Amino acid sequence: MVEFGLLFIPNMEITNLVRLSQVAEENGFKYIWIADEDFYRDVYVTMSAIVLRTSKVLVGPGCTNPYTRHPVITAIAMASLQELARGRAVFAVGIGGLNLLNPLQFAVRKPLKVLREFVHVFRSVISGHETSFKGEMINIENVRLSFPPVQIPVYLACRGPQMLKLAGEIADGVLLGSVPPKYVEIAREYIEKGLETSAREKTNFDVANSVIFSVADTREEAFQMARPYLVYSMAVTPQYVLKSVDMSAQDIKPIIDALPDEKKASEHVTDEMIENFAIAGTPDECLKKVKEHISAGVTQLVCSAPIGKDPERAIGILGRTFQRLRET
Repeated sequence: MVEFGLLFIPNMEITNLVRLSQVAEENGFKYIWIADEDFYRDVYVTMSAIVLRTSKVLVGPGCTNPYTRHPVITAIAMASLQELARGRAVFAVGIGGLNLLNPLQFAVRKPLKVLREFVHVFRSVISGHETSFKGEMINIENVRLSFPPVQIPVYLACRGPQMLKLAGEIADGVLLGSVPPKYVEIAREYIEKGLETSAREKTNFDVANSVIFSVADTREEAFQMARPYLVYSMAVTPQYVLKSVDMSAQDIKPIIDALPDEKKASEHVTDEMIENFAIAGTPDECLKKVKEHISAGVTQLVCSAPIGKDPERAIGILGRTFQRLRET
């Protein structure tokens, strides 16, 4: 059965994020992901506040990166969160956003290698093992947690073929970034190749897709809310994802050329882009799109939501929409 999550950017007061997480829990969402990017509120402070005021939802960074976050320090932080959450912590790591890495002058070097080494070290440390590791990108010696070990599901946040294979090989799940159902089918093929390499059970692997989600009384209103949220998502969508829906780099060039003027760039987000890369419309129209994602192989649909002027109401609408799906 498919599960549902929400991805929040911590661009509002933490108390507001806590309240929205409580509303999500009340409406049947299973996951809360908090973005660890740009210069927003600290992801670990935010997640700690959420787990202290909720009791069921799983909470994790969606996603952190291996350049500004050392795997040992991250392991300590996540093990501490897992203790606080009483087993409800999850973890996603990916290459990270350039809005953070560029200002801090971190070069994205050897991403496949660094993520493989990061996950190995992270898992070893949270498991309580005394860990020494001599890698190409990461080196540590005689590290061990000074408090009880934990287990935490690890997701790779990625879209590319080689990363997807790596996710299948070493991770418990993948967190896709706003890809259309047609690309989900392609992604699953790469994931399964990685799973075959590791000889692990395919049925336990979670395929999560974080999708811009905009639900309103009319299709037009939903599309208008979604448009500005798709600007940066479309601007960084790689060619191989665009190709899955018969689009190309030329289609998104006007958006890129208009940046950093976000308002102007949003004018170049077409209805076709919204149809392909978001779930937007009335509850019935959104339900139809959700079913397309499930049919393509999504096992966790994460709403990266433009939740409008009344976010609590919007989360309630989403929850009722998903409940209808569970009942059919």
